[in-house]
Amino acid sequence: MKNDVANVSTTRGVKGGYVFRAPLGTPLPTDIRTPLNPDVWVNIGFVASDGFKEGVDGGSAETITDLNGDVVDTYSEGGAKETLVLKLIEMAVESLKVQYGDKNVEVRDGMIVVKHDWSNANETYSYVLELVLKNGRRWRKVITGGTSGERGEFTGNSTEVAGREVTLTYTVDKDGSGCYDYIEVTPGSATGKTFDEMTIDELKKYAADNNIDITGKTTKADILEAIKAVVAATE
Repeated sequence: MKNDVANVSTTRGVKGGYVFRAPLGTPLPTDIRTPLNPDVWVNIGFVASDGFKEGVDGGSAETITDLNGDVVDTYSEGGAKETLVLKLIEMAVESLKVQYGDKNVEVRDGMIVVKHDWSNANETYSYVLELVLKNGRRWRKVITGGTSGERGEFTGNSTEVAGREVTLTYTVDKDGSGCYDYIEVTPGSATGKTFDEMTIDELKKYAADNNIDITGKTTKADILEAIKAVVAATE
């Protein structure tokens, strides 16, 4: 199999909302196609342009050597910790709840009131990230349990967007996994429709989600042609 540039991509969020959370115990999606229940999964708002970083700490392999210094075996210390770091930049209730804890945020008298009581701040929720790769290829990241623990400095000045970096530490499920990634093999392979099968509204949404200019195009044929031209140019 040869290298394929179609598999090399930046990462964007789905327009309209790309990070959601729900209480632990909420049924988790196991595919990309199944929509999230809006009554349960809450959109936590915009993430800064740096996006997110997922890291693994620990679980390194150690070596055993013999009298001559030759490696004769290896073993793992285990105890790996996986985290996801992202900067939340909305001064809104759901974003602030992740930053400060649900019990520390309330709305009253036309105000959002935030208490800095860090003893109530470390809460665990399930999270879903709705992501888009090159050519509209979808990627859904499902975090079975993410505890908001470490927090960065809150930035507030005239040149940077206001917000705070939050670290989610994964808690594993019964199978020992803290996260599942569902990534389309090719664009549309897991979402169920080809471009030709999409309705005009679905094509318009695809164009908007992928920054494809369809200004002045009103028919399905014209929109379809514009989308296909952009996709072909990036393959």
